Amino acid sequence: MPVAKETHRDIAKLMERGRGTLGKNWTISQMAAELALSERTFLRRFSAATGQTPKIWLQHEKMHRAKVLLESDQMNITAIAEYCGFQTIEGFRDAFRQTIGITPAVYRRRFKYN
Repeated sequence: MPVAKETHRDIAKLMERGRGTLGKNWTISQMAAELALSERTFLRRFSAATGQTPKIWLQHEKMHRAKVLLESDQMNITAIAEYCGFQTIEGFRDAFRQTIGITPAVYRRRFKYN
C-alpha cells in the first residue's frame, strides 16, 4: 500500500506543477519522465489516481484557467490562448467551443453582462 500512496502523492505534485505551467504543452512522455515511469505505467497510474487520462485532465485545466481569465477581463483572448498553451487563437477557440459550448468571446460577454 505505501507504493500506492507515494504514487498518488507524486501524481498530485505533478498535477500541481502542471497547473502552474499550462503553457508548457506537457506531453505524456514528459509527464512520465518527471515521475521516472514508462508512458504505459504512467498512464495506468494517472488514470487510477484521477479517474481520467492526462490529456483530458490537461484540457480541463486549460479550460478552467481560460474561463477564470476570461471572467477577469484583464487579458485579451489571444494572450489567454497563449497563456493556456494553445499555439493559435483558432485552436483555442475550437477547443473552448467544443468543451464549453460557446466561443471565448461569447463566454466573456455573457459573464460580463450577468
